[in-house]
Amino acid sequence: MGIQFASDAWAKALMQELNNSAAYANAAKKWEGDFYFIINKGDGMPEDA
Repeated sequence: MGIQFASDAWAKALMQELNNSAAYANAAKKWEGDFYFIINKGDGMPEDA
């Protein structure tokens, strides 16, 4: 079974994947700023996240 989308475990798994990715590190090396996920409730998602 996978990780529930938009859960704390999902966010931590995404962070780990990004931190371990050389391709992401290269693409983001000059990035300065924040990134926000806005997830609206819907099928299988009982509340906004």
